[in-house]
Amino acid sequence: MLIISHVGFGIYLIEKKNGYIISKYIYTIIVFYLAYFSLVGTSPHDIAEKSSGNIVNYIVLSFSILIIGLYYRNYNKVIVFPAIFSLLISFWTLGRSGIIVSIILILGVLIIKYMRNLNKFTFSLMLLATSFFGYSVYKFMLKLSQSIIYKFGERSSFIEESPRSEIIKAYFSELNTRKVLFGLDYYEFYFAGFNNLHNSFLDFHSKFGLGGMLVIGIVFIILIFFLLTKQFLYFILLTCLLLRGATDTVMLVGDYDYILLFLILVCVEDLMKKNHRIMPVEKFEYYKGKWVKNSNNGIGWLNAKK
Repeated sequence: MLIISHVGFGIYLIEKKNGYIISKYIYTIIVFYLAYFSLVGTSPHDIAEKSSGNIVNYIVLSFSILIIGLYYRNYNKVIVFPAIFSLLISFWTLGRSGIIVSIILILGVLIIKYMRNLNKFTFSLMLLATSFFGYSVYKFMLKLSQSIIYKFGERSSFIEESPRSEIIKAYFSELNTRKVLFGLDYYEFYFAGFNNLHNSFLDFHSKFGLGGMLVIGIVFIILIFFLLTKQFLYFILLTCLLLRGATDTVMLVGDYDYILLFLILVCVEDLMKKNHRIMPVEKFEYYKGKWVKNSNNGIGWLNAKK
C-alpha cells in the first residue's frame, strides 16, 4: 500500500503544476519548524521521539531535492536556496554523509545555474579551486559547527571510523545462492555488531532479493540516462539522493520514496516524448478497396471524403 501511494503521489507531482505549490508549502513549514528548534537550543536528535540527526538531515535533503527538481521542471530555472538550507541543516545535525552530499548538491546546483555564463577557462579554474579548497572548507566548517553546537554534547562518532564498510563486508559474507535470489531477514543477524544495515540498497535486497537488485539496476540506468542526455540537474539530484541512500536506511520502501519516484517518472516521461517524436508514420492506407499513398507523403493519415 505504501508503494502504491508513493507511485500515486509521484504521478501527481509530474502531472499537476500545483504539485510544486503544495510541496513548497510543506517545505516552508519544515524550514520554520527546524529554525525554531535550532533557535531554542533543541538537539536535532530530540526533535521527535523516534527521530535522529541523520533522519532530520535526510528529510531536509530529500525535500530540497524535490523543490529544486519541481521548480526546474515547471519554470525551467535553477534555485539555490534549498541546497543552502540543506547544507546548514547537515552541519547542525553533524552527519558526515549529509554534509558531503549537501556540499555536492550545492556545488552542482551552482555550477549548473551559472554554467552558461562561464567560459571554459573560468569553468576549469572554478573546478580546480573547488577541488583544492573543498577539503579545507569542509574541515573548517566541521570545527565551526562543532564549536557552535557543543552544548548538545560531543558527537565522537563523527570523528571515529564509520562501521559501514565493515557492515557491508559482513552482509556479503552471509550471502549464498538462495539469499542472493530471495533476500534474507537481516534482523536475525548482526553485522559488525549492528542489526541496522545503514544502507538502503542492501536493505532493499534483503527484502526483495534478485527483484530488488533489478530495481536498483534500473535506477542507476536512469542516472546514466540523465547524464547521456545532458540533463545535468536531474543527474545531480538523483546522484545526491542515491549517495545519501548508500549511507543510511532511508529510501526504497521508505516514507519519502515519492521523491525518488518523481525523478524516475521524469525520465519515463522524457522517454515517452522521445518515442512519440521518432515513431514511424505509415505512408499508405487502405482506401476504397486498395492501398494508396496518403496525401501528406507519410505525415498523417489521408483524410479523404467519400
